[in-house]
Amino acid sequence: MDRSAPNVLWAQRKNTLLLTVQLVDCPDPVIDLCPEGKVDYQGVKQSDSTVHGFDLELFGGINPEETKISKTLRNTFLVIKKSEEGHWPRLLKAKGKTPNFLKLDFDKWVDEDDEEDEGNEKHLSLPMEDWQRTQKVPEEEDEEDSLSDLSDLEPGPYDTLKTDPTPLVTLLETL
Repeated sequence: MDRSAPNVLWAQRKNTLLLTVQLVDCPDPVIDLCPEGKVDYQGVKQSDSTVHGFDLELFGGINPEETKISKTLRNTFLVIKKSEEGHWPRLLKAKGKTPNFLKLDFDKWVDEDDEEDEGNEKHLSLPMEDWQRTQKVPEEEDEEDSLSDLSDLEPGPYDTLKTDPTPLVTLLETL
């Protein structure tokens, strides 16, 4: 079966690999992960029924059971646990030119030297976790308090239209 490869962004940490598969309108992709470091992705785009996918043979081994997968309408996010801690010199086992659909994810990329900073852990979370963490529940305020601030405002030129629409009707009649 002929299939085209979607764009895949990748970044790594010493113990994880981050993959973002950019494929819109593919709600249920099939993802197979093997401990030897093989990743097989296949999805059907609902809008035009085209099959998209790729096979990757990663540089090192992975722990499929510890992988986290998050699917959205636009992307599929994978946080893959490496079987051995350490940075890989490249993503794929094969040396040579990287396929065109694979690109570095500079938003999530961290150099080995900078990885010890605590602030870089935010990139390991999945999108829904980020959203939940950033949402704040607004404090309830009394209705009287919120309206009391409005009483200090001076009336504007259009405030009279709320009670007397005659100027607006006159303007419309002249047109």
